[in-house]
Amino acid sequence: KEDPDCFWNGVKCADKKYGECPVMDIILLLDGSGSMSQTFGRHPHGFFALVEILRDWVKTLPLTGEPAASPTPGGPVTGGVRLGFVQFSGQNRGYPWPWSSGSSNAIETSGTTGTGGHLSGLDTEIYEDLDWHENNYLGKGTMIQMGLEMVGDMFDRAHQVSSRKRILIIFTDGKIYDPDVLGPARAVLDQEQVQTFGIVLRRQAGHTKADTDAEDTLKPITSDPHDDHFKNLQIDEVATQVFADICDPNGVWGHLIVTQTNDPGQSGLHRPCDHYTDSHDCTLDAGCVWDTASAACADSPCTAHCDEPTCTADTLNLCEWNSTTGDCWKKTECAYTTKTECEASPELCVWDELKDPKCEQEKCTPNTNLQDCLDDPDNCEWLNVNGKDQCVEKKCQYPDATTCGTDPNCIWSQDACNSTAESCKEILCTHTTSADCTSDSRCSWDATGNVGVCKENLCAKYLDEMCCDHKDECKWDITVTPPVCGDKKCPKIGDKDTCNNETDCMWDDSKNACTDLDCSKYPTRCPCDQNSKCYWKPGAGVTGQGQCVAIEF
Repeated sequence: KEDPDCFWNGVKCADKKYGECPVMDIILLLDGSGSMSQTFGRHPHGFFALVEILRDWVKTLPLTGEPAASPTPGGPVTGGVRLGFVQFSGQNRGYPWPWSSGSSNAIETSGTTGTGGHLSGLDTEIYEDLDWHENNYLGKGTMIQMGLEMVGDMFDRAHQVSSRKRILIIFTDGKIYDPDVLGPARAVLDQEQVQTFGIVLRRQAGHTKADTDAEDTLKPITSDPHDDHFKNLQIDEVATQVFADICDPNGVWGHLIVTQTNDPGQSGLHRPCDHYTDSHDCTLDAGCVWDTASAACADSPCTAHCDEPTCTADTLNLCEWNSTTGDCWKKTECAYTTKTECEASPELCVWDELKDPKCEQEKCTPNTNLQDCLDDPDNCEWLNVNGKDQCVEKKCQYPDATTCGTDPNCIWSQDACNSTAESCKEILCTHTTSADCTSDSRCSWDATGNVGVCKENLCAKYLDEMCCDHKDECKWDITVTPPVCGDKKCPKIGDKDTCNNETDCMWDDSKNACTDLDCSKYPTRCPCDQNSKCYWKPGAGVTGQGQCVAIEF
């Protein structure tokens, strides 16, 4: 029976709580000082308890499944998580307490032991590392310099892989005694683009001076802002408040990591489908499909096929068998590497030079009705395009002038309704034929020259109803979906007869111009009656239009 708390991520069976882990490399820098041998809450030995918690965490992580990379070269790495471990302490155990004499010391596995001092995505290697650190507990002073240097070397040996986030988590229970010599090691971590977090482990529920001393020396080592990259916890809180948090994009640390990770699709690793709230990201995952009826991301029917014949036979759901992993997945849509192939595909693909990969499935177009379009979280709008109502992605949603300027279809300009605001707007009315131009409610065809030109309607720049209605020459047009600000028809009519033939227009002799019908301009009965489109309401002393009966709304 399928376990609802688990999912197959393409490499291993993983806990759903950790299904949203971004693609990252994590090094755990463990305090191996003598004070870690004391009782921590219900645990008689703090260092051994931390190692045991790490073992449990490894079981749940979406690891890459790849063994430790050799130092040269770095080798290709798939999506998922890799781990590395370094233990820090001092050369001597000083006396009296605290153990602060001597110089810094740090250790990692080497040779053929476990990861051999490298990052690894293979659980057996990681477990061997943890066993080794447990058996080689240092138990001396609290000096971290060599540990930070060893972390920098481990990241450097791994060779930076595009899109992989680099995370360092430091665990300590007491004051760090070499803070004044950490500058060079900290600079290396910044150069390696490492995001550093710190945790003070308390031995009891209440806070003590030892905790605050540890905070004062650990916080400055963490990334900015220091308060956001730091926690003071009891050892049993680590699993829920740290390990689960870094995989939760809504968690404090998870959000800090995700906002600096440009890989929402996890480089091909499958995530739990119910974690996706965006239809676009959902359909990019080979194990998921977007259910328009429930407006939710669901498991692809392909993932239920456990052998190649039934997988390849399911052409309805576009299933394909991965012979390398022995799994059935949905065919990857829009996996084209050239613009020509992308735009010619039958999968509604679009080419975007600003993205990677550049070819991706069009957003919004699968929605075939107005309500689904407006409910779609992918920033969609319902427009009449070439005479056909359809759901399209809003264009030019760039946050700044620089990014906006890279798109030839967009322009950064002042807001027509707010002179103090600027935003990125779509360049409208680039149609080259009269038919395409007139089918766009925002445009009109000017045929006065030798070559006709499609021009933006004067009022199309006003994007909301209130702003539109404040312009004499404009009116909010609700006959199209969505409504737009359109030019008033009557002021464009240049002769009296044509004007008066329009039911909603009237000729104003005082202005010698065609205007919108406005019977209220006639203050007395005679001129009102002379306009066949108006009537005089006896006894009321006012003029009106039409023949409405007395109604209370």
